[in-house]
Amino acid sequence: MNVYSDDNKERLMLARTGHASKAAAQSGYFHARTSVKKWHSLQSELGGINPTLRAILNDRTVTDVFIHGDKELWIDRGKGIEKTDFPFEEDIRTIATRLSAACGKRLDDASPIVDGMLPEGIRVHAILPPLAVGAPIISLRIQQQSPFSLDELLRRKMVTQRMRELLETMIQARLSIFVCGATGSGKTTLLGALLATVAPTQRIICIEEVNELQITHPHVVYLQERQANVQGKGSVSMSELLRAAMRMRPDRIVLGECRGSEVREVLSALNTGHEGSCATVHANTAGDVPARLCALGALAGMDEKAVYAQAGAGIDAVVHVRRQMIGSRLYRWVQEVAIPRYQHGALVITTALRCHHDGSIEHMPAFEQLQEILRERGCHLADPATPDMIKPLDSQNVALSGPRKVSSSYVSPQSTGCTPILRKGVDT
Repeated sequence: MNVYSDDNKERLMLARTGHASKAAAQSGYFHARTSVKKWHSLQSELGGINPTLRAILNDRTVTDVFIHGDKELWIDRGKGIEKTDFPFEEDIRTIATRLSAACGKRLDDASPIVDGMLPEGIRVHAILPPLAVGAPIISLRIQQQSPFSLDELLRRKMVTQRMRELLETMIQARLSIFVCGATGSGKTTLLGALLATVAPTQRIICIEEVNELQITHPHVVYLQERQANVQGKGSVSMSELLRAAMRMRPDRIVLGECRGSEVREVLSALNTGHEGSCATVHANTAGDVPARLCALGALAGMDEKAVYAQAGAGIDAVVHVRRQMIGSRLYRWVQEVAIPRYQHGALVITTALRCHHDGSIEHMPAFEQLQEILRERGCHLADPATPDMIKPLDSQNVALSGPRKVSSSYVSPQSTGCTPILRKGVDT
């Protein structure tokens, strides 16, 4: 079936704008004796997901799906990637083409790589041969149906009570934060939960390559990079979007992922009054962030000293999210909060607080430094032995729209072990 024919394009547009019945009528399938099977087939044609794949994606434990090779299907249900039976009758290229078309992207020999997002929030990445050796490769990442809150992350033990209170206060004190970690560690999930605590009077501008961040906040503007067309024209880069965002009167600029030359604009924004801005970056540990920033800065023509100087002046804290298989279980948790400082021509990362997978917490050398930064912004950390973990020094000096929720009782870190974070709605 030619998904690019005029009739199919028209039906696809009708379905996307909520006129599924009209689209069905035009297809010739929808009449009094139409079977459920044909109706599902039509939905597959219009949405790019056939009924078999839909059944897999409807499993709320599934976070990632990979289709490749000689009819291989791999699924991640939050416990690591597992191979399963290949249930599709269609060839992989047909599946990839339909998914790409549903994303509004073109996938063919002239444009063999697609990175897009389905309307329902599933990220699609597809590569055709000869770039993909042997057979097309499809990678699907499924977002949770609704974004996690800090309360939800605490319940799922991605954060401990003390770490949650610390992170929330860092956001309210308008610290500029880089969240780092490996792929699939939960950087985007954590960042979305943190930004949900921003005062509703503040304007957040979020910039991403493909929209993945879900922020529960009344005033969020989302910008998305655009790739060049098959003629090599029409691209809009992250750097251009960042420059545009700085002219849109933002209170906070959020970069979904810093992975290229846009690091120059990010560091510029952090050093020109946009306090409380955030970004994520891939790094194995918080201590590896300087090397990562230096490599990205080189793509923008920045030398090492310039990157380190701007990062040291603009970034207030680095939060590292750990993903680790321990025994037979996959753990994801906020492992440390660190402070970056520019010293003697280098960017030095010093850990302030470290959390282990069993929930135990260590106060590290930079903890006093973190307390001092928060005091300068109008907040302070109470002694961990006291019931109230974190208290504002002066509610008038803190960027809040109302009284902040303060923990009424201290929860021992030893009582809150970290367990795997699953998609929302799934019992742990």
